[in-house]
Order: sequence, then C-alpha cells, then structure tokens
Amino acid sequence: MGISKLTLSAANYFAASKNFANKGVKYVYRESKNIFANNTKIGKRLREGVHNAREAVKVNMEKIPDSAGNTLQKCREYLEHNAASSVQNLFHDKNFKNLFENYLKKVHNRFGNDKTVLNYINGITNEISAENLFQSIIEASGIGPVKFCQIISSNQNFMSKIKNPALKDAILRTRNNCSFSRTIEEAQDFLNKSFPHKNFKIKNEMSAGSVGAAYLVERPDGTTAVLKMLKKGADKEQLELEEKLMSRLIKELGFSSKELEEYRAILKNCYKGWKEELNFFKEFEYNKLLAKGARRYKVADITDISKNGSCIIMNKASGIQMNKLVSMLNDYKSAPDSFSAKYAKEICANPWLKDPEKVMKELPVTLMKTFDEQFMFMKKGGKSLMHGDPHTGNFFITVDEKGKLIPEFIDTGNCVSRTGTQIKNDISFLSNYLVGNSEGVARYFVEQCGYNRANKRMIIDKIAKEIQEKVFGKKHNIKKFSDVQGNILAILDKYGLSMSAENATAMKAQMQFFTAVSEAARLSGKSLDITAVIKDMPQAVYGMIKNGINPFSSVKDAVKFAYYNQKQAAGTAYQFAIREADNIIKNETVNTLV
Repeated sequence: MGISKLTLSAANYFAASKNFANKGVKYVYRESKNIFANNTKIGKRLREGVHNAREAVKVNMEKIPDSAGNTLQKCREYLEHNAASSVQNLFHDKNFKNLFENYLKKVHNRFGNDKTVLNYINGITNEISAENLFQSIIEASGIGPVKFCQIISSNQNFMSKIKNPALKDAILRTRNNCSFSRTIEEAQDFLNKSFPHKNFKIKNEMSAGSVGAAYLVERPDGTTAVLKMLKKGADKEQLELEEKLMSRLIKELGFSSKELEEYRAILKNCYKGWKEELNFFKEFEYNKLLAKGARRYKVADITDISKNGSCIIMNKASGIQMNKLVSMLNDYKSAPDSFSAKYAKEICANPWLKDPEKVMKELPVTLMKTFDEQFMFMKKGGKSLMHGDPHTGNFFITVDEKGKLIPEFIDTGNCVSRTGTQIKNDISFLSNYLVGNSEGVARYFVEQCGYNRANKRMIIDKIAKEIQEKVFGKKHNIKKFSDVQGNILAILDKYGLSMSAENATAMKAQMQFFTAVSEAARLSGKSLDITAVIKDMPQAVYGMIKNGINPFSSVKDAVKFAYYNQKQAAGTAYQFAIREADNIIKNETVNTLV
C-alpha cells in the first residue's frame, strides 16, 4: 500500500514538474520574443511588418485599369462616328466579300439543326428565350467566338460588367453546354464509320463544347464509356476563314498600325492553338502524359482513337462535374434541409456528398494542391505537363482510395509543357512574391513576355517601381493572387508588353485554376489563399534536385531582399499566415512576432 502511494505521489510530482517546465519554457519563449520584438532594430521592423499585415489583409486591392476597357471604349466611340464608312469599306473589298460568302456557307451548317432559331430569324415564331437566342448567335458565329466566350466566362471582373443577365448566362453556357451539331442518328452513323466493327452504341447525349461533342456509349461488353467526336463544321477551313475575317474586321476599329499588329498576332496565336484541338491524336498523347505519375489528380483514360483522329473513346470520369458540384453546394447553402432529398441520387452514387460542410472545407485546398503538382512539380525526366484549359466543366470531383477529394480531368487536347527552367523561374517568382520583392516579380514577368531589347534593365526598373507603388507598397490584401496578377498584367500592358503565346496559355490556365479555387473558397465564405502553394515549394525544390537542377539560385534574390527589407518582407509574408481576416481584432495590441 505504501509503495502504491509512493508511486502515485511520484507520478503526480512528475506530472506537476512537467507541467511547470512546459509553462516555464512557454514563458521564457514568450518573453524572449517580446524582448526581441521591442528592444532590437530587427525585432521592431518585423513587429511593424506584422502589424501592417494584420491591417492590410482587411483591405481589398484596388484594381488598376487596363487597356481592355479603354480599347472597348475606343472601338465603341470609333464605330459611333465611322460605322457607315467602315461597312462601306468592307463591302467594297472584294476579298472580304468572298471570305464572307464562304463564311456564311459554313455558318449555315452550324445553324442546320436549330430550327427554332431559323424560324425566329425568318419571323415565323418568337418563341425563343433571350438566353437561347444569344447562345445560338454566339455558336453560329464560329468556333473562335465560342472560345473567346469560354475565356471571358472565367474572368469575374469582365463578367461583372455584363448587365444583361441573358447574355451573361449564354456566355457561361459556352463552357460545356453548347448545342449539338448532329442528331443522335447522325452521330451514330459517324461513330460507325469512325470505328468499323467495334459495335459502339450511343445511349444519349452528354455535353457539347466549341469543337467536340460528348455522348454516353455502350461497349460490346456492356460497360459504358464516353465518346467525343468533332462537331459538324469544326475543321481547319472554318478556323482559317474565321481568322481571316477577324483580322480584316479589326482593321475597321480605328487601331494604330502598332496596335493592329499586336492584336493580329494575338489572333494568330489563338487560332493556331485551336487548330491543334481538331486533331484528337494530340489529345490522346497529352492524356497519357498528364496521367503519368499523377498523385493528386486523376485523368479519364482514352482507350480508343479513330484512324483519322476525329473520334475518341474514353473511360467515364468518376464523381460529379465541378460546375455542377458548385451549383449543388450553393443549393445546400440556400436550403440545407432539402439538400439530401433533392440530391438523393447523386449522394447515393457519391457517399462523400453526405457531408457538404466537409466538402466545402476541403475543396479549395484539394484544387490548389492539384495546381501545385501540375505547375511546380517536375516529373521524372525533367518535364511536367499542365492542363491548358482547366475550367470547371473540364474536371470532376471524386474521392481516392483513402476517401480524400481528388479531381479527375477530361478534355486533355490543350496542355502546357513545363520544363525544369520554367519551374525554376516560377519558384523564383513565388518566393519573390512571398516577400514582396517588386524587382524580382517585375523581372519574371518581363522575361515571360520575351523582352530582350537593350533597354531591358530600364524597363524592369520602371515596372518594378510601379509594382512597388501599386501592389506591395500599399496596405492592402495581396493574398488574392488573381487581383495581384491582374494589376501586374495591367502595368505590363501600359509599357506595351504582353505574354508570349506559350506563356499566355500557361497564364490563362493559371487564371482558370485560380478561378476554380476561388469559386470553391467562396462556398465556405473564404477567399483564394495561396498558402498551400507556399507549403508545396519545398517539394518542388526537391523534385528539381532529383532531376539534377540546382534550385537554390531561384530563392537567393528573395532571401537577399528579405534581409535588407525586413519590414516589407514581414508585412507581405505574414499575410499568408493569417487564415481569416474577419477574426482579426482591429485594436489588437501587437507585442509578439507570431
């Protein structure tokens, strides 16, 4: 009995000692921080930087006007005064008239199955919604106009300026709700000719985009798969006609010769990429490369491709399409009590949907980590691949074998190759961005524009000065990367700089990724947070080392800047440690570093 009491007393003494020791360590640590923060020059600078971060994160960044709005205004004003002469110029141009006549023939094919629209145009009926009318006009205008609508549909700033709700809805539909160009019978006939003796049978329509249309098909063994085929009229001739017409039309918008050259170059690069989408062999190749070694995402496997590359058969993606999932979760937020009944079928097929709150919490981080893997992680061999069109209609959300959310991508016809040098430069940019090094950020973007003239150093200095004044030097939130990126692009535009075609595609893909993450974040009442990107940087560095690339030079500028600019570096970096700006008390006394 005595021994038991002695043992118990010893245990209690030990626990008390341990508790006291822990409290003592915490006390010493806390007091040490306070002494450092209040009695050293570095500490005072860091403390002030932290204080600035806590204030700045509450303030939204002011958008810098870019030339796009000015360009639209300029075109509008020009046409108001010169519309008649512009039309006269066009129809006195024999080449334009020939192009337009050929274009109308192609357009007729795209209108072919839409009897409702044809009847409306001919005055036979007015029974068509404004949304459907706008959508039909967009689609009938050609592949390029649909593509442009897809791009702007991911630009929240642009979309917010469209006041007509019907037009806005029609633009959003272009993501994956375009019209089918063939009847089911026509599509089955095209499928039979593309895969003779395969005996694939179309069960129903799924979705249609600008170039392709998807159908659910049944294989001979009874399993289901997805068929993707080129839409009627989607060919190289169509795109070449559009490009020539667009190039001629913008000549009548009052641009200077320099501006005209720039916009025609943009058009050329766009249509070059879209022509590549007409060949599904490239999509087949990208499908295999994107899936190879993937850990944080899946890719729906393409199993069959026709000899002419006009049709592919792929496994059906698991889970729920991201755009549909966002809609479902918004319904949950509006009416949580009816969610289970309304989406009983979807929940039965995807049990992870039983807990919508958990899904909304995990989804933003899941998507951001997927972006990290595609954008920053090098695969074996020194290269990686990034989905070039990751809008919310091009991937599904499912779960992996551990029950964690994971995206599964489709439509891999547009991908961006990532080399070790590009990834190294991106890490350099992110590290400079983290500490607010305007010069490092400016240099990255100028190089992304392919600018190599003699005055390169001077241009970098000028852009760095503006980035410092308008982005990092102000007390406002720099966690919203889309806002920062938009302002930097506006500054570049001021100096006549634009991204190279390949880098522009990568930038567009980044923006689409961030848009998807932002949409997911808003479901839980948060904003886009790139903290996950920062946490993944060590893994990105490790991947470069494994591939024989020295990554440490990519962070030296950021380290050097942080050493000599402690206040700004702390004020910028600490914003990413703050999870919820709303939880910060404005009058909070800042007496510690963290």
